[in-house]
Order: sequence, then structure tokens, then C-alpha cells
Amino acid sequence: MPEVHAAAYMGDLELLQERLKTDDPNQRAMTGITPLISAVWKEQEQAYRMLIRHGADPNLCDDEGLDVLSHVMNRDMQHWLVFLLDTGTRPDPRRHRGLMVWVARYGPVAWMEKVLCASPGMMDDTDQNENNVLHTLIRYRYNPPDRDAAVEFLLKKGADPCALDRQGHTPLQVVRSVMSITNTHNDHLQTILQNAQNAVWLYSVARVLQDTRRPALFTATPVIKNEVLEHVVCRMNPSLVQELSQML
Repeated sequence: MPEVHAAAYMGDLELLQERLKTDDPNQRAMTGITPLISAVWKEQEQAYRMLIRHGADPNLCDDEGLDVLSHVMNRDMQHWLVFLLDTGTRPDPRRHRGLMVWVARYGPVAWMEKVLCASPGMMDDTDQNENNVLHTLIRYRYNPPDRDAAVEFLLKKGADPCALDRQGHTPLQVVRSVMSITNTHNDHLQTILQNAQNAVWLYSVARVLQDTRRPALFTATPVIKNEVLEHVVCRMNPSLVQELSQML
């Protein structure tokens, strides 16, 4: 192990400062690890900060394609997540698959916000079981006010309320399943997700109507009766959207 790695690994700030006068802060060791990865292994926060100040790149990967955030995820080091984001780590939706799901399961809303601020594409993140952030919140958050607030936050940020998990269940269906198993009731959460699904289908209807290129449909006087639109939306059936466009 090069001396700059040893100093980072042991948290020897004096030696690390000396080595960084001449050594590359991104110098590779065995298996392609960087000094930052060495610091993460032993949770040497001060050494990590010093390396960053000297130009170390937190987004470099080792020979296995893992960067510092990947190692933090693999070792379940939730307390390092915000620290990494604050020091320049950029989550990658492909390399860090499951990150947002992991954060949704264990972290507060502020952590989710930081991840999305650094990488908006992480909103579409899923884990190996095809659970998205909404499925995860509903299944594993046991504090209703905290869970409901997190669900509302993610929906406002663009989370898909119609996404399906591996069993083909939407978040709303997961809510109903969980309530059935636990013999609980949560009208508020169901309403949040139902409204979000309605909004998705309303948008789909609007897009189909727009594609018909009939300007009269967008006049001040409504052409489509409210009960027809409500029927399409509340049935949650995408095929009805196409049927509606053919009837107009």
C-alpha cells in the first residue's frame, strides 16, 4: 500500500499532509482503490476531507467499478451519505442503483432531498426487487406521519405513483395490502396516492386530446362532460383514454 494510502487508512493527518506535497491524491493501490476509498474503509473523516482539499476525486472507481459511495452503500454506512454528498460525490443512477431506495428505507426526507439535488435522475431508482422509493416507504416506514410526509415530498418531486413492483403492485395497492395485513387504516395516505394516480391519468387524457389536434377541445367552454372524464380517470384504465379520443 503506497504511503498516501496508509496515511489515509490510519488517519495519520501529519503523514498524509506530508505525502500530499508530492504524491498524487488519486494514486491507485492494489485493485485500483484510491486514497479516498482507503479513508472510507476505516471511516477516517478528517483524512477524507484533507484528500478532497488536495484535489482527490470522489467519483473515481476501483477495478470492480466501485467508488466511495458504492463502498458506503455496500457497508451500510448511512451516516456517511450526507458527508459524501457535501464533499462532491455525484450519485449515478446506473452505478448506484438502489441508493434512493436505501435512503427511503433508513433516512429522513432531508437525505432524499440531498440525493435528488445532486442527481435528479435518482428519482426513478429501483432496487433488485423492482421496488421504487414509494413502495419502500410504504413497506418499511412504521411512523405514519413521517412516512406520509415523505410520500408527499417524493410525489411533488415527480415520483411515479403508478410504478409497479415485481408483483405488479402500485404503491396504492401496497398500502391496501399492508393495511390488510396489519389491520390498520390510513385514509390520508390512500387519498394522497389516489390523487396522484388521478393526476397521472388526467395528464394522459390531456396528451391524447392534444394529439387529436382539435383546437375546439381547448376552448373556454368544456367539450367533454365532467362525468366522462371522471369515469376515465377513476377507472384507472389506460385503454379508456384511447377510447375517449376515438369518440371525440
